[in-house]
Amino acid sequence: LERINELREARQSLTADKDELAAEITELLNSRVSETISSIAEPQTKELIDRVVENIDAEINTNDTTGNESAEIIDEDDPKSITDPAGEEAYSVQFHANESGSPAFSAGVQGDVLVKCVNFLISNRNLISKVEPLPYIPGRTRAIIHDSAEYNDKTVKLPKELDSGYVLEANLSADQKKREIRRLADQCEISVSFGGDW
Repeated sequence: LERINELREARQSLTADKDELAAEITELLNSRVSETISSIAEPQTKELIDRVVENIDAEINTNDTTGNESAEIIDEDDPKSITDPAGEEAYSVQFHANESGSPAFSAGVQGDVLVKCVNFLISNRNLISKVEPLPYIPGRTRAIIHDSAEYNDKTVKLPKELDSGYVLEANLSADQKKREIRRLADQCEISVSFGGDW
């Protein structure tokens, strides 16, 4: 229990101080290696911090969306209205579909936004029926969506449980996450745009 509490505190610190930590890591690389890599290093350090947070989540198996961090609020009178009460956050995604409005999702961690987007597409755009049979493998070997964490003698590296009980592979770089969100949106015949620090 003590380790879990320490992991939760670490997650909170990493999320709250991400920009400052990324700047410090970039500064260290500038001084130890070369200042010419600064523009390349800074976005990568933020992504590194996001991955550490996602790995912490996986270790403590947290699916808790209570508190102020990135919980979805769905207006029951208007299912098209999906907002994030946490306000401005580092990563945001907006879907564009005439008949269902333009739902938007944001979070301080890329993996959380990915989960929100896929949950929305499953619940509101019938995604699973469009990518069956599972596992959904858009490339050659890696399953992105499956009904379990194992497939073809392989294991999902960073599984995130979706609301519907399916499993999502979150062990992806920022560009890979964006690519998969676009692919899934295409399957549902809607467009998507990205904002924030992607």
